[in-house]
Amino acid sequence: MLKIRDLEPRDKDGLSSFITEIYKEYPTSMWFESEPTPVMLSKLFDHKLSAMLEKNIVDIVAVEGGEDGAEAVLGELEIARLAGPIGYIGIIIRKDRRGKGLGSMLLERACAQASLLGITDLRAEIVEENTAARKLFEKYEFLLESGEAKNGPTGSKVVLYRRAMK
Repeated sequence: MLKIRDLEPRDKDGLSSFITEIYKEYPTSMWFESEPTPVMLSKLFDHKLSAMLEKNIVDIVAVEGGEDGAEAVLGELEIARLAGPIGYIGIIIRKDRRGKGLGSMLLERACAQASLLGITDLRAEIVEENTAARKLFEKYEFLLESGEAKNGPTGSKVVLYRRAMK
């Protein structure tokens, strides 16, 4: 059964597996300069939980239970406070679950929770060629900030989207 919920301590193994899988598909768009090790993943997970407690991020996951009772992470969306009321949103979805509405479910819940952080301005950098992600963000009232793509932190051409929260 599919669930959309806040990241929890019990998600450590599932999120680690998920991030490792996504890294193999998109190594240049992840936070790591090399394939993530268990130590790196553990530190990232601990940081996420700590930042959630301090109300510096919202981290939403899509999980589905297996026959063994364990929940696999299918997608993750994080909103991190940049400065004052400005937040940055990032979303990743497992390849076999893309195009099935999971991004919409994650984005809808996360936008509703952005107010918990006092965020009034959400920003997202999206790889220029990722038309599916661009359409998703546009569906949720994110507007293209500039028509010109720029080099993102990993060298990819990215476009900036913004949404003023109500």
